[in-house]
Amino acid sequence: GEYRLMEMYAPHAAMALKNSGLFQDIRSKVSAQKMYNILLTHDVANYNVPIHGFLEMLLKDPKLDERQRRYVRSALAQSQNVSNLIADIRKLWNIMEDEGKVELLPVDIIPLLHAVVQEIRASPLYSDLPIELQYPGESAWVLADPLVRDVLFNLISNAAKYGETRKVEVVVRPEREGDRDHWRVEVRDQGKGVPDDRKPAIFQRFESLGTGVAAESHGLGLSVVKALVDRYHGRVWVEDRVKGDHTKGATFVLLLPKAR
Repeated sequence: GEYRLMEMYAPHAAMALKNSGLFQDIRSKVSAQKMYNILLTHDVANYNVPIHGFLEMLLKDPKLDERQRRYVRSALAQSQNVSNLIADIRKLWNIMEDEGKVELLPVDIIPLLHAVVQEIRASPLYSDLPIELQYPGESAWVLADPLVRDVLFNLISNAAKYGETRKVEVVVRPEREGDRDHWRVEVRDQGKGVPDDRKPAIFQRFESLGTGVAAESHGLGLSVVKALVDRYHGRVWVEDRVKGDHTKGATFVLLLPKAR
């Protein structure tokens, strides 16, 4: 009888031990991920801060000639890419940890748009960039949370970065989709655009708007946008600024439910 019981329960015990081992393995991997996240978003970020500051100071040096300024601007842009990547990793981690715990509240995106434009223009890289805001009325309330500012910042800063210093337009207007009212935000740039075969994948992680090795290394910003917009029950996609000709620039379209 005892042997029979052992035969019956042995497979279950083995499975329990296996599951326990898998659980420990998963837990250790999650802990390692958390450790790497902390190291990257804290330690590496701290190393980058003085580098960025020194480069900004150097760019203001009147003794630099135009060739030297180009080199400093290039280094400053790469330092900014590092800062953006670290910030995006932190946001993605927080989004994954907060999944299912977020309370959506009414947020007015008009003052956020003005704040984002002001922040982008404060950068030495985009101080002369024309950014035009168009919107009806004085407010546009959506159902979101404070991180919607990051959505707007990512879309407009991408337009500034890839628009080759040409004018960026941000247009806000109401739109009805299905049985729900939304605010539609269009961010239009005049850069090289996004080819049709890359449009579906542009919001995936590590997919970049640029080309080459350097560009491929910092494609998290739009995946942060997609994760947040999904959380708000909205939609985001990219179109040609001039229909049928992607080489004339891109229009990123954001559709967010109106706050009732």
